Amino acid sequence: MRIYPVVVRPRSGGAAATEAFTDAFALKIAIDDTTGVPTDAAAFNIALLQGDTNDVQTETVALGSFYDDTNVAPTEANSFTLRCWLSGSAGAGVTNPSNADGQNDAATAQLATSLAGASTITMTSTLGANVPTATITSAVYRGWFSSANILVTSIGRITLRSTSALFADVDIFTNAGTNSNINHLSGSFTYDLIANGINTIAKIQSIQVLHRVADAVAGVTQHVLTVDAGCIELAGAFT
Repeated sequence: MRIYPVVVRPRSGGAAATEAFTDAFALKIAIDDTTGVPTDAAAFNIALLQGDTNDVQTETVALGSFYDDTNVAPTEANSFTLRCWLSGSAGAGVTNPSNADGQNDAATAQLATSLAGASTITMTSTLGANVPTATITSAVYRGWFSSANILVTSIGRITLRSTSALFADVDIFTNAGTNSNINHLSGSFTYDLIANGINTIAKIQSIQVLHRVADAVAGVTQHVLTVDAGCIELAGAFT
């Protein structure tokens, strides 16, 4: 920087100077700017020095149930259980024989020997004609009845007969020779047909049922047979 002096001249005669400055002055900065345009270039290469220490996942995720299905796959076949009921029940001396027909309903037919002398009363019922053609796996006769001996000379009996003579008469129930009252009105009496030789569909379809009471002598040796119902229970595949 350059500095220029300012000169003040007093007036002659010793008097104080009163006139104004007439000189001009100026300031100039004479120092040049020595800073050049930056020419430096900075380059940075940034890298991550710490590697990833976690391995790639190898786990397999699966969902399962702790409870196994205990239901077995259905294997049902077209099979049925069928009851074929007594029908057409009739007989001389029988009270209300039609009450023995059809399903058990507590309405009963009754057979009773006479007090006046030796007698036999029979109620005949159709049964096998009601059975359809089928492949039979089980055939059981079931009866709803009661049998009461007043004294030992009377007898009550249920007999199966073949209308086509395909098997000999079979007594499936007998109450004789004792003073007894046997009650099957709940349907608790059963007789396995197949196990006792009535083992074909033709034999089963020929079945006729005989309910019978008899008394050998006159007097009070009466037998009373009360019949609510009877049926064949069939199990198998039907056509």
